[in-house]
Amino acid sequence: MVAKHRKREGLYLFEATRDGVHLFHLDRRLAFYLESRTELGVRRLRTERTEEMEAALHDFVAEVDGRPYKTNPLELLRALRDSNECDNLDTIFCSQLVLVPRT
Repeated sequence: MVAKHRKREGLYLFEATRDGVHLFHLDRRLAFYLESRTELGVRRLRTERTEEMEAALHDFVAEVDGRPYKTNPLELLRALRDSNECDNLDTIFCSQLVLVPRT
């Protein structure tokens, strides 16, 4: 997810990798993916962004930045089947970064 940082200039990629959840400088991260020949998908959020939405997103980024990547195979399989009864955010996988801020 591409996001602005409240206190830093520029755009950032907010991403969950096996190293955890982190903010990366967008230009540096895109260069990394270009060098590694990774295919990327882009999906634009088509909605009118309000100040409340931006504030909530900033709060979410601040809350989960630095958390570990979810590695529990059972939870990952349940997520595929949409059958997690209680999904806490102590650990996170990539699709949660897109879904949680929208709920």
